[in-house]
Amino acid sequence: LGLARPPAPPAALDRFGDMIALLGPRFKTLPHGAIWERAVLEGTTTPLQRKMQRMHRPVGDGVLAKKRIAPEDVPDMDTEKATRKSWLTIRRKQRENEMRSLS
Repeated sequence: LGLARPPAPPAALDRFGDMIALLGPRFKTLPHGAIWERAVLEGTTTPLQRKMQRMHRPVGDGVLAKKRIAPEDVPDMDTEKATRKSWLTIRRKQRENEMRSLS
């Protein structure tokens, strides 16, 4: 007589309850089917898969594939290298002068 729904996994029921508790009274503004679908999907997919689904991209399309770069080939992002080098040189000379004056 009624529509037979497959039994829900206990973890999905817990996630559904957590989502309703998180939404508070706002859960009434959303379709329960959408909340239920999200509760079931979150248990079977990884965060990356869910993000890719939101972006409407397949997970394995190589968007997030990283090319390995050897450490010596990584560009130097230190923009204050010359300034630091000159400061260290000046500091070293000052310390040498202080040590000479103490002797």
